[in-house]
Amino acid sequence: MKTLANCDNIEFMQQTYKIADTVKAYLTKTKIMELRKRMPNTDGMTDEEKTEVIRKAASENLMEIIRVALVEHAEETLSILGLICFIEDKEQLRTDRSILNESVSALLDVNVLDFFISLMQSVAKISKVM
Repeated sequence: MKTLANCDNIEFMQQTYKIADTVKAYLTKTKIMELRKRMPNTDGMTDEEKTEVIRKAASENLMEIIRVALVEHAEETLSILGLICFIEDKEQLRTDRSILNESVSALLDVNVLDFFISLMQSVAKISKVM
């Protein structure tokens, strides 16, 4: 199966842009970034209490993000995973379980991961300049 991890550089760049554009709309629709930012009030707590409360909130936020992605927006999440494998066929996405494993494996590929991390760092630096 063709994935981001095993395509040529031109395909990689074009598909990466397509994924980024899709993810941007996905994050707006799912409000996942807002879930990520939810933090409890820690006024008046000791450092140890704050650490524990924040750790618990982060864990709860992560579980909520997973629920939103895998339950409420399962089709949209699956579509993004399909793009990682160059698959847009809705029926194939719904039935071919290997797409899940292949897409996650491709995302965890060192070269793919490094590219996305570098891209995110570049966007952050550019945003500070502007």
